[in-house]
Parts: sequence; C-alpha cells; structure tokens
Amino acid sequence: MISRWNYFSITIVMGVVLLMFQMTNVMLEQWNHYEENSFVRSWEELPSESSAYALNTTAAEENRGVVVYIGSESARAFQVTQQWAVYTKQNFVSCGTMEEYQACVRKLAAYPGKIVSVHSEDIDWKDGKNWKILEENAAADDTLVFCGLPESSAIKGNAGLRSLLGISRVRSEEVSVEGLRLEEGFLLGGGAEYRSVDPEENRQRQDMDLTFPWYILSEDTEIYMRGILEDESLELQEMPPVIWRSPVKEANIYAVNGDYMEEAHGLGLLSAMWADGKECEIYPVVNAQNLVAVNYPGLAPENSEEIQAIYGQDLERLLRDSVWPVFIAAYRQNTLGLTCMLAPQFDYKDENLPEQNQLLYYMKHLNEERAEVGLSDGRICGTPLEQKLLEDQWFMEGTLPDYQFTSFYSTEGENLEETLQNDILKPVRTVVSRDNGELEVFGYLNEYVTRQALLTDGVNYTYSQDFLTKCMETALGYTSVMVDMEKIAYPEGSDRLKEMSASLGWNLQNYFRSYENFAGTTVSESDERIRSFLALDYTKRIEGNTVYLELNNSETPAWFVLRSEGKGIQSVEGGQWTRLEDGSYLIETAGKNVVITLHNSTWR
Repeated sequence: MISRWNYFSITIVMGVVLLMFQMTNVMLEQWNHYEENSFVRSWEELPSESSAYALNTTAAEENRGVVVYIGSESARAFQVTQQWAVYTKQNFVSCGTMEEYQACVRKLAAYPGKIVSVHSEDIDWKDGKNWKILEENAAADDTLVFCGLPESSAIKGNAGLRSLLGISRVRSEEVSVEGLRLEEGFLLGGGAEYRSVDPEENRQRQDMDLTFPWYILSEDTEIYMRGILEDESLELQEMPPVIWRSPVKEANIYAVNGDYMEEAHGLGLLSAMWADGKECEIYPVVNAQNLVAVNYPGLAPENSEEIQAIYGQDLERLLRDSVWPVFIAAYRQNTLGLTCMLAPQFDYKDENLPEQNQLLYYMKHLNEERAEVGLSDGRICGTPLEQKLLEDQWFMEGTLPDYQFTSFYSTEGENLEETLQNDILKPVRTVVSRDNGELEVFGYLNEYVTRQALLTDGVNYTYSQDFLTKCMETALGYTSVMVDMEKIAYPEGSDRLKEMSASLGWNLQNYFRSYENFAGTTVSESDERIRSFLALDYTKRIEGNTVYLELNNSETPAWFVLRSEGKGIQSVEGGQWTRLEDGSYLIETAGKNVVITLHNSTWR
C-alpha cells in the first residue's frame, strides 16, 4: 500500500517531468523560426561572377603550374581539361597540333609543374614523329595524359607508341568483361569492384562501359582500373587494363582506355594523376556534401485513386506518416546536409489546393533538422511555369508571407534567367538541376546566381554514378545526391515507397560513408562555398617536408586536399587538418598564409 507521503512525492515528480516536457516543447516552438529562411543573404555579402578566378589568356604566370591541351578545341576533352585548370587555378595553354606544342615546350619549362592532356583522336599516329615529340619532351615531374587511346591498329603497328604507352602487345582489338575493378589509393573513397554475383543487383547497377581493346602491359606499369573476366585462370595483372601509368624518363604517362576523359569523370582523374606518384601535392576543393529531395514535401491531397490503390492511404498520410520517417531516418544515418525542394502541388488543373497546416508541419520539422526548404518547378498536366509560380506565390503569401526561397530546383534549361524574374524567385541565389552531361559541375548562371548539378540518384544508384562520385570527391570534395519524390506521389502503378525504403538508406550508408569527413551542407551553404572556391586564388610552394600556401582572400575559410606518399602531417600553422584516408588530408585555412609541416615518413 502506498503511503500518502509516497503518493505525494510520486505526484510531484510526475508533475515536474510533465512540466519539463511542456517547457521543452514551448522552448522549441519559440526557438524554431521556421517562418523565415536563415539562409537569406544580401547580394552585397556574396561573391559574384565578376570576382571568380579566370584563366589568363594573354600572359601566363610563372608562379603557378601549367596545363597543356593538345588537340581540337571542339572536343569535350578540351572542355574537361580547361575546366580543371580553372578549378585548380593553373595556367592553361591550348595547342591544336603536336607542332604547336613542340614550338612552346621551351617556354613551358619555366613553370613549376606541367600536365599535358593529349586528345588522341586528333593526332595522326601514323606520323612517327608525333609520339617522339611527346617522348623527347617528357621532363622530370611532368604528367602526360592520353585522353582515350589511339586506334588499336595504330598501336599495333607502332613500336615507339607502344613503348610510350607501356604496352607490350595488343592481345585483342575488342574484349567484353563482366565488370571493372578500381584499385585502392588512386581516387578518394577507396577501391571498388563494379560487378555483382547477384544477377538482379547487377541488372540494376551495371552501366559501365564493358567493351574495349585488350592490351598486355609492360612490367613497369601500374594499373589503377582493369576489367574483370570470368576466366579465373588469368592472373589479376593479365586482366584487360582500363587506366594505368607508365614511366618514361622521369615523367609519368597515363593512359585511359575509354571515354572517361570526355565526361566530368575526367576532372577527378586529372586530380588523381596530378597527385599520383608525387611525395606531396595540394589543391583546392569546395568541401560540400548535399542531399536534395526534389518535389518534397507535396501539400495537396491529389492523385487519390491511384495512391489508395497502391498504398491504401491518401497522399497526405502517405507523405507524412510513411515517407517522412523513412526519408529522415536515412538522412540521419549519414553526414550529408539536407535540402527539400517544396512542391506545393503537382496538378494545378484539379480542385485540390495545397493545405496550410501541412506546410507548417513540415517547415517546423525540417527546421529542427537544420534543413533548407527551397522551391521546385515540379508539376504535371502541362501547366505553364509562370502560372505555377504565381499560384505558389499566392499560397506562400497566405501561409508564410515572410519566407523567401534562396534555392530553386529547375527541370527547364531554357529561359531560366527570365524565370528567375518571377517575384517568388527574386531572392533565389542558386539553382539546382539534374546532371545533363554538362562538364561544368557548378558555376555561375549570371552575375549573381549560381548553378549546381545534381550528380547522382540516391535511390537508383548505379556503378557509373559511384565512379563519378569518387571522381568528384577527388577533384572537388563535392557531391550532390538527388531523391525525386514525385515518383512516389505519381508512382505509375508500382510501389515506389517500397523501392525507396529498400534502397536509399543502404546506398547512403554504403557508398558515401568514405566521405564523412567532408562537410554536410544545404544547397545554399554549398552555394556560399562554391562562390568562395571560384573566387579563390592562391600560390603554393613545396620545399622538402614543408608546404607554403598564400591565399588572395583570408576573409572566409578555404579548403584544400593534400595528398602525400608515406608522409603524415606534423603541424598546420594558419589552419587545421582532418584525415580523409591514408595519405589524404583536408586542410581548412584560417588566414592568408598557411604553413603545413609533414613528418619525414609514415602516415600519422
């Protein structure tokens, strides 16, 4: 039997606990300023396109390295090489022919480091002097990259070219492999095997190029990616090579057996090749990791008949009670920052209007997750974009009149600058869109607005997307993962929620865990870092075990990746460092001058 005193004590404790919970909720409500966008900045606070680093096309600067491209400027490899020079803040020289390159070789020798990118398709390899020009001018510490290889018939008939490429013989002009193997230590994120013993998983993920010529390499080559054949009697070294390095004199010759240098992958490959084999190399990165849910949350009770048939509930409950827990659980298990691109409604021709209480629910919860809410242009039934934006504006003014969108998801590439003149989009400072094969991963849309590409699909994540992720992390410390929620609201006869539940969390955990020491950002935070990255200019000097950086702008932090062979960091003056993986470190600057001291040996 409980005494009166114990009963009184229990009552007091329960009352205190209840009061604490109530006070917590009250304080959360008071501190949750979801009605305003904390990412709003005045244009004067942000760097603009005019401040971005631009290649000096009239006079090269001798205190920075030089990137040389040989071939046609209409090739995509030219755009990749030039863009990489912009991102790494180096000089850039374009030579249409091998003769033009030879004419400027002596001048190029004055620069502290040279990387030469050769577009093989534009070179006449039957002319024996062309490969000799490359070999004779390969100097110490030079990096020579073959963007794709000459025709296998040209390689077969030219012993000098084979020697330059590290090829001993052509085994087959075409071979089909089961998958690809990427070795450890070349790209950030570790090695990978792009094949699966599970036929269904292989069907869903395998989209790599698995057919290419088969070359047998010399013993002194190092292979970074190779094909995998079913024949288990073959040694690993005998498998068809895809990317490899061949030493010539004191230079490094890199060969890419495929068209990877024609795509954005080439940015990461160039960074990896630039750092590979050197005792130490350092270059700037953005340091931004984004998870972007486009067309979410949806706020109108629409598509009821199909939603009921597939999910057994209406769209409102589906998105709030089923999708939200799955999505937010996947988000919390990784380190990417979250942005949700709001779709007030999809069908602007029916009578179902967005509900204010739903918007307030999501805004409160997303703000608690420190997520950003942008606006999507998603819609169906051919509603003109201008009408859609006008109706969205009416809805927002009647619900959260002080909220300003700083980010916008666009599916329409044309007339985008005109679209941004709509009143609801005037505060927007960054536009995100699906990766459409453009080689500029991010950049300026106009003087004040940036564009960011959504690089991968978090639900339908494929092997080529993973390889692209590794390349982007290596080159830029950047990724942007998309999840399209319109496919759940309009599932086209299949259970897309089940697909997301099974795939999203697993993909984020297994494919992005290697990059957890990069920063998770919303797209507006990413925008700030991109602007600073594009405006950054710096000079570097490496003397023995010491790296000296001098930045042109010390008002905001900048980030660099330092890659070293067998040397850990002893100290950083003017900044701090974080280990990414063996031999790779993230440097954050805190001033104009940074001095990095390395240990004599071994990673620390």
